[in-house]
Amino acid sequence: MGACFWNASSSPPYTQTQPPRFAGTLLPLLEMTVKTVGVVGTGVIGASWTGLFLAHGLRVLVADPSPDASEKLASYLEGIWPALQQIGLSDGASLDNYEFVGASLGEHYSKVDYIQEVCIVRNHFHAVG
Repeated sequence: MGACFWNASSSPPYTQTQPPRFAGTLLPLLEMTVKTVGVVGTGVIGASWTGLFLAHGLRVLVADPSPDASEKLASYLEGIWPALQQIGLSDGASLDNYEFVGASLGEHYSKVDYIQEVCIVRNHFHAVG
């Protein structure tokens, strides 16, 4: 499993095998005057990123082609929000600041300043013999 970090204005994606651009802090991200983040993937990792961005007062557009992704994301965010409130929220933080946009961010790239893509990479080994 790996996480891809991709700034909407740069290419190609950065992967975990390369030095992460924002290791351990959102400070560099926030210093870039990022207002809207795109998140691709709503599993535990993608949903957690969404919650973290929301807690920091950012607007988040979320995409995932999985069935029931929107409902699962909403449930997950509602479940973690009390803990995020207890830790402390930034100005403007709200669960109302995210929008599930469907299977792809494709039509929304122009609306985001940064994209957090959760790439699940599975290695499958087959026995030879």
